[in-house]
Order: sequence, then C-alpha cells, then structure tokens
Amino acid sequence: QLDVYDRERLDGAVDVLALISIPNTQLAFRQAWGEGLQGRLLSRLELITEAGESFARTDTLELRALRREDARAPNLYQVFSLDLKGVRGPYGTLTCTLEDLAWNRSGDGRTLRAPRTVIEGAWVRAESLDDVRGLYLHPPVFLSGAPRALLPEAGSVAPPRRRILAEHLHPNRRYGLEQETLQVAFDIERGRYGDHGPDDVPATLMMQVLARDLDFVHRDTLRVVEDPRAFAARGGLAAVTWEMDVNALPPGAYQLSCGPLDGFGNSWVTEFDVIWSPEAMARPAPDLWLQGNLVLADKELEEFRAAGPAEQEALLAQFWSRHDPDPSTRFNEAEHEFRRRMRHVERYLGGFGKSRALDDRGYIYLLLGEPDERSQEVVPRDTESFDSAVEQVYDRWSPLRFGSWDRPLHDAAQSNTLQADRERRERLQSMDRYKGWELWTYQNKGESLFPNAYSDTALGLRFMFVARLAESVYTLDNTNAHDRGVSNQ
Repeated sequence: QLDVYDRERLDGAVDVLALISIPNTQLAFRQAWGEGLQGRLLSRLELITEAGESFARTDTLELRALRREDARAPNLYQVFSLDLKGVRGPYGTLTCTLEDLAWNRSGDGRTLRAPRTVIEGAWVRAESLDDVRGLYLHPPVFLSGAPRALLPEAGSVAPPRRRILAEHLHPNRRYGLEQETLQVAFDIERGRYGDHGPDDVPATLMMQVLARDLDFVHRDTLRVVEDPRAFAARGGLAAVTWEMDVNALPPGAYQLSCGPLDGFGNSWVTEFDVIWSPEAMARPAPDLWLQGNLVLADKELEEFRAAGPAEQEALLAQFWSRHDPDPSTRFNEAEHEFRRRMRHVERYLGGFGKSRALDDRGYIYLLLGEPDERSQEVVPRDTESFDSAVEQVYDRWSPLRFGSWDRPLHDAAQSNTLQADRERRERLQSMDRYKGWELWTYQNKGESLFPNAYSDTALGLRFMFVARLAESVYTLDNTNAHDRGVSNQ
C-alpha cells in the first residue's frame, strides 16, 4: 500500500511524502542475535517532473519482527515513510522501488537476486490554498494504536504534531481484526481566498461513518474553532484527532466523511474496511481500479473489470494513448490533466470511493474541468430566514429555468401562480435542511479530455448542487444539460 501526500513550503515548493505499508508475510526475516527476527529493505523513491528534473532518495531500512509468529501474521505490517523535499513543477512520474535484501539465498546456498517491487504512477501537485475560502480540511491520515495521551478525547484540536504520530501510521485503513479502534488525524487551515469575515470560518465539523452496503450511519460533531479571530491570530493552523470503537461494526466497506456545519470550507470523504476474518484481507489495487471505472464505459469497462491487474494497466494505457493530444511530447497532457483534476477532487470536492467520485461536483469537475463561474450560498440557521433563502436561491439560480445562460424560460408573472406557490411549499417541506448551495456555469472554460456525456454539448451549461445539513458532500439538484440533448446519467 502506497499513499502520497504533498506539504506546501513557504518558498513555493512542496515536500512529497510517501507512506508505505507492507504485510510481514511478503517479507523475508532472519534470526538476529538477541533481537528476534530481522529484515532489510532497500528503498528508492524518485520523482521526475515534466521539465526532466529529478528528485530522488535511496534508503536501507532495518525491519523487525519479535517472533516467528509475527513474521507470518497476515494482519501485521512494516510501515515507514519516505519524503522528497523541495519539489517544483505541476506534474511528473513518481517511482518507488523496494528490494528485499534479506531474501537473497536459496535453500542450497546459491545466491539469488533479491525480490523487487516497482510501483510507478503519475504525480500531480496539490493545488494552492489560495483557492480556498473559509476553512480547508487537509486529507486525513489513518492511525493504529496511537496512545490516548495523543488522543485525549473522542475529538480534540491541538497544534500539529506530525512527528509524534508518525510511528502509528496505518495506511491500510483496515480495522477490526488488525485494530479495534479507528483513529484519524488531519490538519485544519484557514484558507487564503478573498477577504475573510468572522462567519467564513466554521466553528463545528461533522464526522460521519456510513456503511456502503448496510443500513448504518454514525455521526459526531467536533467543535474546532471557538473564536475565528483568535484562530487566525495563532496562524490559522491546527491538528484534529478523532477515534471510534469499531467492535460494534459488521464487516464491510465504510465511508468516513468530514465537513463544516457552518461557514465555508471543503469536505473530504474517504473509505476504510472493517475485517473480522483473515480470509478477507486481500483487495485490488485501489488507484488502478478507480481510474478505470472513471474513464472507461460500456464494453471497455466490462473488459476492464473482468481483467487482471496487468491487463487493466494495459487497457488504461491504450485508452490514454488514443486520447493523447500531442504524441510527440514526453507526457500525455490529457492524462496528466485528468490526474490533476483527480487531485483537485480529492482535495477540495469530497474525494473518491473505490470506483467513483463521492461528490457530484467531483464527477462534473472530472468531465469538464474548472467552471467559468462558481457561486456559493450558505443557509441561515433560523427557520424563517431558511425558508426565505431557499426560495431566493431557487428563483435566482435554478438551471432548469434557463434555455441559455442568460434568458429565463418562464414569464415573471408565472412565479406568482398557485402552482408555483404549491411547488415552493412542497420543496420546503420535503427536503432535509440544507446547509448550502453551489451553482456552476460553463461558458468558455470547460474542456472534455475524452468522450463523455457533456463532450458534444453546446456551451451555457449550469449545474446546481446542494449539501444537506447532515452530509459532507454535495449532490446535483438540477441542471439544464438535459434541455440541451444530454441523456440522464
């Protein structure tokens, strides 16, 4: 398992951090005098940017297993991190090579080449906090066995302590058999976009655990910012830790999400597994499976899902080769732009599940890119203001009221009819309390990287997304795309 994170630096560069987890059963260990079992792993992490600049480091890692039973346990791992400092450039190719130095002899004494694993993929730099209004929630880091001294309560906020938590990293995101307590840590940071008012920074976050295949949901609220001005004066950066006992959870896949209940800010959605039997430990490579399900369709998608990992990589390579806008260049610009969009969705628009974007804004962003205009509204908390805000937003924004991007389809007097009043009342009564809306408008800026539902559509598309109070993701409420010949997806 390999997870990659970017950390912004004051000089404009980023530090690229790779978190690596390897099951003990995939490593060789030797008896060490007085120290149990010992393993040695040669690791090399290299990033080549689009300009040809190389950043690399090579390390020899000493591994430990106290007993032979530990070396054979399918639920025990060797977890370590590697970093590349001062990386510049928008994208490149990241390669991680691991060589098991303890497994270099056969039973008859002949020297054999050490087993080697090479992981290679596209790296796209995370975007700047200059695009964030309100509070930015950094992607979460999963932990295992962190002492309660570091996590004193069910949720806590403190200055960032990344070094202390590093030895408890759990990138596998598997709990139950491996670890009975789900623990996550993430940083919160004040965004840099526009002029901030006191109400822009949310005071409370919502944590939600949702079963993918079961009728189960658990919610918790975290009070993170008591005084927005004091938070900004302290640097506008803090660390949040949260934990949950998973003993009551049935086995299966779960979504973990976090988002603001008030003010402005992004949300993130990720997944973890609860496993109570050793037979359920294996799972496919997540990034490969995700990208295939995002870009392929129809027979190509059926073939991809039925193929093994090597064939899946070949099918994706063929797909991007067909859609390379300039084959004479070193990099496929369309593929790297798609990966940049994936990073943007992961960081700002709710993230991904195993095979799809979990937020409808992320789905549209992957297909069309950045909109020309993006408008936001936050819902007032009192009932009277809430009802008024709902009516105003729908009257002003609703994409279904536009045949083009600036011409209403209905007469102004129509809004005063009994039918219109009844529709408003039904809308207010039927919906869970919303916490905000976003309206995206595409006029000249949208670009499709490959054929999709919107690639042949005329300009002037509008998409209205809504976030409910108890959720951290936005769903598509309505759009004028269907009036322009786009089939319902």
